[in-house]
Amino acid sequence: MTLVGIRDVSSGRRATNAARRGFAVYATPAVSHGLPASAIPVHARLDDLLEQIDVVVDCAPAGTAAKILKRYGAAGVRAVLQTGGTQAAAAPPFLAEVNYESVVGLPATRVVSSDTAAVVRTLGVLRRAGLLARASGTLAGRCGRCANALGRRVSDARIRTLARARDAQELAPDLNVTLAEADAPHARCHLHSWRVELARRSTPDAVLGALCAAPRVVVARMCDGILAELMCDVGCLDGELGSVVVWEDLLAVQGHEAFFACQVFDEGTVVRENIDAIRALTGTVRDGAESMRLTDEALGTGPAFLSPSADREAARRRQGSRLLRGSTSSAAGAGPRPAIA
Repeated sequence: MTLVGIRDVSSGRRATNAARRGFAVYATPAVSHGLPASAIPVHARLDDLLEQIDVVVDCAPAGTAAKILKRYGAAGVRAVLQTGGTQAAAAPPFLAEVNYESVVGLPATRVVSSDTAAVVRTLGVLRRAGLLARASGTLAGRCGRCANALGRRVSDARIRTLARARDAQELAPDLNVTLAEADAPHARCHLHSWRVELARRSTPDAVLGALCAAPRVVVARMCDGILAELMCDVGCLDGELGSVVVWEDLLAVQGHEAFFACQVFDEGTVVRENIDAIRALTGTVRDGAESMRLTDEALGTGPAFLSPSADREAARRRQGSRLLRGSTSSAAGAGPRPAIA
């Protein structure tokens, strides 16, 4: 993949930093006036950029995608949208381990939020293991796109929570999930706390074994240390892990109930999904498992301290053959590498 250019509607640090790092910035004249004199020239026309690319990753706010999709389509450019607002009606949702193959070759798709991805990954694997009857949970954190006005936080949180539940059930209709949201002063990482009503009596090993078998889910322990610092130490992208981190210390099973908590990295999660979505739309890799392997290999699969213990590895082996889906064989197609904006 080749990054051809970046288009921004703001003259703030994002456009400035992109120009300083040598990326071609396409923006309106008003934005170009806000860039330092030492920056590379700014191109004013979006059409100039669309003529050079195969895929655009559109990170614009909710309410804009439906209008600009027609422009992308007229230029023969495929689009990866981000979840939210009218984007939900503009393109089908995307989560690589769930519906990669159904998105191959489409003109557009919509990457779901990191929280939606975490819900589908953790609860979906429990459902496939025959363990999940229903679940209720609480999400603690601040969404980067939420309003700053204090008077709008409650309503915004309600809207975001409903959207996540809807997206999760759109990807996995058999999930019986209720999700509440609590505002917290941390935006890059969210904490999910779950109470799961089990379909049958179970044990901590069985629940943990199922979670270990889920794609892009890792298990950590409190004794491993401060997770964010360890991510930086091992070179993870911006100190973020693209996998959901389940805390083994917080897992408890009592008869027909299970309780667990997991940590969700916002940017690390959606970066990986956007890369997989680019491959799906262009059809350069037609198998979801293979695309996920390539992406995780390129960005780092996770540090050794998160590797399963002997007991967890035994549980993974017991559950893995039944729970893991798809093949890891390569199905890369011929053709040029996609150019991206």
